[in-house]
Amino acid sequence: MKKVTLYIFSLILLLGATSCNDWLTREPKDTMNDEQVFSSETTINSYLAGLYQRLPDAGCFATDFQTSFDEGMWGGNAMGTNTLVMSFDFMHYYDYNLIRDINYFIETLPKEVSSTVDQSHVDYYLAEARFIRAYVYFEMVKRMGGVPLIEKLYTYDSSMTVDDLVNFCEPRTSEAAMYDYIAKEMDAVMNVFDLGNAKVSTTRATKGACLAIKARAMLYAGSLAKYNSSSDTPVTLASGAVGIPASRANEYYQKCLDACEDLMELKVNGAPIYGLYQKSSDLTQNFVDLFLKKDDNPEIIFARDYSSEGNTHTWTSANIPYSQRSIATGGAEVNPGLNLVEAFEFIDNRDGKLKTRVNEDDANSDYVYYDNIGDIFNNKDPRMAATIMVPGSTFNSKQLDIQAGLAIWNESTGKYTLRVGDITASDASKNLYEGIQITGNDGPSSKDYYITHTGFYVRKFMEESTAAVGGSSTASWPRYRYAEVLLNAAEAAYELGLTDKVYDYFNQVRTRAGLNKIEAPTMEDIRHERQVEFAFESLRYFDVKRWRIADKLYDGLATTETATISSLFPYKVYRPGSEYHNKYIFVKSSKAPLFNAPRKFSVGNYYSAFTNDELTKNPKLEKNPYQN
Repeated sequence: MKKVTLYIFSLILLLGATSCNDWLTREPKDTMNDEQVFSSETTINSYLAGLYQRLPDAGCFATDFQTSFDEGMWGGNAMGTNTLVMSFDFMHYYDYNLIRDINYFIETLPKEVSSTVDQSHVDYYLAEARFIRAYVYFEMVKRMGGVPLIEKLYTYDSSMTVDDLVNFCEPRTSEAAMYDYIAKEMDAVMNVFDLGNAKVSTTRATKGACLAIKARAMLYAGSLAKYNSSSDTPVTLASGAVGIPASRANEYYQKCLDACEDLMELKVNGAPIYGLYQKSSDLTQNFVDLFLKKDDNPEIIFARDYSSEGNTHTWTSANIPYSQRSIATGGAEVNPGLNLVEAFEFIDNRDGKLKTRVNEDDANSDYVYYDNIGDIFNNKDPRMAATIMVPGSTFNSKQLDIQAGLAIWNESTGKYTLRVGDITASDASKNLYEGIQITGNDGPSSKDYYITHTGFYVRKFMEESTAAVGGSSTASWPRYRYAEVLLNAAEAAYELGLTDKVYDYFNQVRTRAGLNKIEAPTMEDIRHERQVEFAFESLRYFDVKRWRIADKLYDGLATTETATISSLFPYKVYRPGSEYHNKYIFVKSSKAPLFNAPRKFSVGNYYSAFTNDELTKNPKLEKNPYQN
């Protein structure tokens, strides 16, 4: 047997903590060679733990990715993503080292496994490895298009010629065949994970995770078949490595819907395994808790977990409001845009536009005056305040002090002068006017870093704990959750013309949010609901790609609202003797300060480019279209 060294990660408690089967939760502590890997359940679990840990997660608590589209802008030092013109290798993912290691496990386990390991357990471990492999191929195909589909190990040695090595190279499998493979693999392994009355894991393969991944993959395939074919510039290759025939769209939509409905029917002891998280009558707090509560949370299907045992992330400290940061630099890296804030509806009005002028179409009309700084957001979709911190929001039991400056009335001109202070100045008097604070301790700022430039801070995934503020967050990353299953089902049903099912599945999500039902949801309604429900969860990028609208939304033009990030700055009125004194007005800007250039997504960005090294190593690879 070939000798390799495997570094055994102490991740089994992380991966198997929700299983009541001890053979899934044994923890190794050693380093060993491949002859020992399959000698016990402990070492087998350890190998699988390493594979799970290497699974890719687009944008997982990555502030740069979350500020690359129309959800927000970069608030950290320098320009970050605020000058983003997407390169052709954007979101590139091509990991055949991981595929090789998975294939090694699948081929070697049955031959080398100890006789002390129960055969049903072996079958379970093999199914997990196939689940992981299909997951990885899905992550590749949705970025790269068709890729070589490798399911076996290749053996080579130093005596082989270049021609011999080229013979090992595989061409790209068609994009449609890749999606077919993902569905086939999930179908093949999902029933192995039926553990009867066992507690269902959210961190390793389950039947629910198989169905959720299949549903998303089939929805993506259906969308690509329909919308790429009907786009102004279809992106295809003659080989089929890019492009899915339009004739297959409904087939994929039906498979998506079937997978979603099968998942909805999963039960343990007669009770549904999965459902929407609905634990609090406070609908904003309920949506906050959805992403922070790990116990008794039926919404999470498959997640990347973090714990306080050295496995943490920095989302909270990276996005902490300016006045609450624990270090001199850092925080406020993700600045949600006014675009996203206004995408959230009002409970009594589906138009989410905030009213700042008596006549919004007339820049010279009078301002709308608000008694309290947060009143402008009254009756907004409760999910907004759970996703975005706005003026008037509270975090860590402290109300944010978001105030751009003072609006000082000038009697001679009959207009306001907008005065901005400097909260970073060593001379405190530079932030005072007539003894009154000018700019709030949380900004916004038009010049400083690590502070909001839009008037907003991110709230989703933010933890109110000393450890999290200090850089050790433990919130899980929700790879798949039940609300997506419902909206996937609604979208597939819409494409299939099943209006009753669209109404049911779509409105379950809205009802949980406290919004009125929509009698006949349109495709635009479904797309809008996905935008607000899944903000900062990395689904938006793949959604606008599969709908083939990304090049329209991010066209590089300053006049295109979705290509820029807008801002909302609140000012406190200084007008002694007037009824408006100490009230608040708001100023919108179509381009937030320090947002340098509109987003630019080209047709060539619908698929990521292969690197020169990848093309050299495999001469059978075709380049993706429109990338010259």
